[in-house]
Amino acid sequence: MVCRLSNGISHAPVEPEAFVRAKASIGIDVGGTKTLAALFDDDFEVIDENKDPTPQREQDFADLLIGSVRALRKKAAKNG
Repeated sequence: MVCRLSNGISHAPVEPEAFVRAKASIGIDVGGTKTLAALFDDDFEVIDENKDPTPQREQDFADLLIGSVRALRKKAAKNG
C-alpha cells in the first residue's frame, strides 16, 4: 500500500504497531525552521518529543513526519 500526498508525492504508509491500550495523542508543530512532534498522555502531559529542522523538499518533509510518528508510536507501545 502506498499513500499519496495531495501534491502527488508517494510514501509508504505508517504501519500499525502493537495495539496501545493507553490513550495517547501525537501533536505536530511545523515551522519554517523546525518541526516538533510530541507524544502526549491522556492528561496531555508530554511523554516524548522529536525536534528536527524542517526540510525544504516535500519528500524529505513527508519522510520526517512518517519517521517521527513511527518513533513516537513505538515509544507509546513500549510504555503501554
